[in-house]
Amino acid sequence: MSVLEISNHAALLSTAQNRRVWSLLVTVFGDLTSDTDRWISGTLLNRITAAIGIKPEATRVALHRLRKESWIESKRSGRTSTYTLTAAGQRQTDAARPQIYSPKNRAGQCWLVIVEPGSPVPTSGAGTLAISADLLISNNQADITDALSVALCAPVPDWIRNRVCDESLFLATQETFITFKKLRTALQNHPPTDPLEIVALRVLIVHSWRRIILKAPALPAYIFPPSWAGEDCRQLSAELLAILPRPSLAQLEEHLR
Repeated sequence: MSVLEISNHAALLSTAQNRRVWSLLVTVFGDLTSDTDRWISGTLLNRITAAIGIKPEATRVALHRLRKESWIESKRSGRTSTYTLTAAGQRQTDAARPQIYSPKNRAGQCWLVIVEPGSPVPTSGAGTLAISADLLISNNQADITDALSVALCAPVPDWIRNRVCDESLFLATQETFITFKKLRTALQNHPPTDPLEIVALRVLIVHSWRRIILKAPALPAYIFPPSWAGEDCRQLSAELLAILPRPSLAQLEEHLR
């Protein structure tokens, strides 16, 4: 089964017109690079994005944007350019990595926080969510001072659970869960062996899950409503990536020769 057949079957990304190619490239760098293997050639980037269905012109524009916004840096290597994350880009990538790759929800206890009416609501951080003007949910009690905090345990009232995130994100988890199940079946029946195909599929999987989990608050599963399929997506994402072990950049560059 080809990359195109599997990726179309899984429908992991929207149409090319709706893709944010620069965001997809952030996923590529985040999944492929490591402390000892950091630089990706322009040739390899173009082969990966072409396998996903992205044109070279769109890749070039996205790379320019990422350089301009200090996400990546580049250098010449012979007749081509190579790219890596900047220190700032690496910090942001490392900060998001546990949420994206952990097979389990890392949020444990959380608290219902009541602040003084009319006072500023401290909502910074992925683990703090404003439910109303003076009511918060937070996974870190130490982050909020001068407030009343009460440990929040299951069962949580529906009026709280339904405000955790908007309906479109709930629907995205359900659609992605169905997609991931279909892809798991496809990979079990036709496991890919080509390194480039494996990387393209990994990028599609990680990017699909990343677009969900980085929009959701970092709160325990029992805070979310029954329509939330995020925990199922998390588990399936980990299973799919285990089926598709990450090739090294050296292997990929050698594969292109």
